[in-house]
Amino acid sequence: MFVTGSMRWMFVVLILCSVSVLAEEGNALQTTPHFRSSKHVVLLDVTVTDNADHPFSSLAEKDFTVLEDGVPQRIETFEAPDAHTIRTQRAEGTRLDFPLNSKENEPVTVLVLEELNTHFKEIAFARFRLGKFLESQPEKMSQPTELIVLTPRRLEVLCNFSRDPKALLRALNALPASIPWMLMEGGVQGEVERLETTLNAVDQIASANAGRQGRKNIVWIGSGFRLFARPMLFQKDARDTAVAAIKEATRRLLQAHVTMYTIDPSGLQVDSDGHAEVMASDGTIITAPTDPATGDLVFEALAPATGGKIFRLRNDVDTEIADSVAHGTTYYTLSYSPSNRNWDGKFRTIRVALSRPGLKVRTREGYYATEDLPENARPDQALAEAVKNPVPYVGISVKPEIVKLRSNPASAQVTLGVDRHGLSWNLMPDGRRHSEITAIRAELSAKGEVLDYRAVQKDVFIDKGTDAQFQRSLSMPILFTMSTLVPDKATHIRFVICDIASGHIGTADLDLKSAQTSDP
Repeated sequence: MFVTGSMRWMFVVLILCSVSVLAEEGNALQTTPHFRSSKHVVLLDVTVTDNADHPFSSLAEKDFTVLEDGVPQRIETFEAPDAHTIRTQRAEGTRLDFPLNSKENEPVTVLVLEELNTHFKEIAFARFRLGKFLESQPEKMSQPTELIVLTPRRLEVLCNFSRDPKALLRALNALPASIPWMLMEGGVQGEVERLETTLNAVDQIASANAGRQGRKNIVWIGSGFRLFARPMLFQKDARDTAVAAIKEATRRLLQAHVTMYTIDPSGLQVDSDGHAEVMASDGTIITAPTDPATGDLVFEALAPATGGKIFRLRNDVDTEIADSVAHGTTYYTLSYSPSNRNWDGKFRTIRVALSRPGLKVRTREGYYATEDLPENARPDQALAEAVKNPVPYVGISVKPEIVKLRSNPASAQVTLGVDRHGLSWNLMPDGRRHSEITAIRAELSAKGEVLDYRAVQKDVFIDKGTDAQFQRSLSMPILFTMSTLVPDKATHIRFVICDIASGHIGTADLDLKSAQTSDP
């Protein structure tokens, strides 16, 4: 039975109408971003490479030492790289598409082609090299991979998670060319707007994938945003706000267990005086007499802060993508409970040392330590963001099982299937299991405007039984139906399912243009 809460959902609709404004205000007011460790346990993904920058995967727990602010920490859990690989025996006889509700502790890759801050010539080169990378992949890729593009107009998912490189390549080839008109306009206001759009896109990708188990690797292919090489240099308030926003983006990425790799497709740069940029053996960039192009790599700072890597000053973009994927596949996972129990909000540095010489270590730089908040501390805000976010949420698997469309009047009746594995189940005194979910159905325009919506809550029960019977019952999806009259400008319907106890969210989309009506 559905139960609605009018006051709660009145607040939700207010957020749905103003979520972008709230986000902008939040960036402007946030000056001290914090990372909250989950239950005061810090999780580290650690990439180890040899002198040739090849992943090294044969270390044991005893080879690692974790230091927080210089103080050794006791490692509580340790996973070797082979714990994150795909179990190929489960994939036999199945299609190549990656199941969004997979419980495997395997990494995934999100390829982002960023056209917003990248000149047309460079983005064309990046597309060509990205195509070469996909053409070089085996029939089944090593990681489930999603392809996203950030255009001057919007963030768009070109291909959902798939192990099929041909599907990804078809989606890439179908993408029309885009002129970076916002980049060409310039000006301080344009700089601020593009930085906000870029960071908002990062946040949307991180939020949508936060519910997925395991490591998420974002490979960002684009020129990024060099703050101090921009007119914003002369606007201190704008610069300070931008730096704070970058720190907040870093916090959100760390919370979502996301590692970022940035690839600049510009290749070897030559400035107006004819001086070429050169990368030294230690990774520093040298030019003489001036270095206007490097400035402060503000956006790229997300990479080392999350344990990833910056790729610049090379022309082999396809190789850089392959290196990013390899580093994001072969990694160790360690956890520890900080010995410093004073959660004062200050930044704590993390360093991982190895007993084996000749190896390089990469992990996140640290975190801001504050008291924990519940995962669903701001459920209404999270639900509103999930409605408008173009990236599918994967914390819970949601699928339209039965779709009935009518043209006169324009209406839709959709039966959703919700995977029970993604829900929290509480044992009740009478022996039944109980879960509570929130469901939202929203009709959106081509521009992402919310035209109409409905939000409901549902209590779900599983009959009393043994633990084995309970586990078997999880294989059956929860089915329920939502109906709506379709507004004239609606192009698609987004369904959002949220597990109230954990805050995990899953979404499904119905494209009204491609769906077939069931009129007699």
